[in-house]
Amino acid sequence: MDNFIILYLVLGLALLMWALIDLVQNHNLKRNQKAVLLILLVVLPVIGSIIYFQFKNRNRKRSTYFSR
Repeated sequence: MDNFIILYLVLGLALLMWALIDLVQNHNLKRNQKAVLLILLVVLPVIGSIIYFQFKNRNRKRSTYFSR
């Protein structure tokens, strides 16, 4: 049982670090969107990371071969 808790903490921390680094490097978001997402990541690390990646994928510009 302790191994699952440790695994959850390590994966949660890795997901949080990945989301924070990606948030800082993302230039497509406005400043107020970044602030809200940062607060969400700090308050709810695991759920906030999942929400961040869903929000990021929804807002990215889609490029296809035919849209040139």
